Amino acid sequence: MEPLHSKTSILRPVEIFVIFIVTFFLMLLFGVAMTLLWGSKTATLLGEFLIIVPGLSYVWFKRLPSLRVFRIHRINYAVLLYTFFIAIPLFILSDELDRLISSIFPMPEIFIKGMEEFVKIHSFGDAVILFVAAVLMAGVAEEMLFRGLLQRSLEFHLEPAMAIVISAAFFAVVHLNPWMALQITFLGLVFGWMAWK
Repeated sequence: MEPLHSKTSILRPVEIFVIFIVTFFLMLLFGVAMTLLWGSKTATLLGEFLIIVPGLSYVWFKRLPSLRVFRIHRINYAVLLYTFFIAIPLFILSDELDRLISSIFPMPEIFIKGMEEFVKIHSFGDAVILFVAAVLMAGVAEEMLFRGLLQRSLEFHLEPAMAIVISAAFFAVVHLNPWMALQITFLGLVFGWMAWK
């Protein structure tokens, strides 16, 4: 069996950088176009799909072991149980952090209204698109990209703690929301630590 950090499944920093630049510009370019054409819910669904396309394409093109590169493996029931017990206080802390930061650095009303409109469900189709985009696609695609491809490769080149911090920072930047950057970074740090463990 191939070791966890086999060189055949580790990308070089320059490869990671190029993948992230391509991903970022794809999201910007297509995100605006898709929002104008199909509305924010469908654009989010397609955007979450697009976030992993450059990484997947590169890994397939280079014929790398995709399950290993993206850190996809079976997890046991104990890990699921620990995750559940970590999730509850994590989201409480994240919510409190959000309230504290919002009192100091409030989000403009226009963005709040936009976010409220985004989560409004006007039809069954809206509910399906929102669930698939925000829960399924976001969870899978973002974890594959940030905790899989990025963090796993950085762990090979750097200390694990630095790899986790860099991955969390990229996670926050790609969300393009300065009013929630600290909260997203905090979640990225916890997710990164859990993936590393």
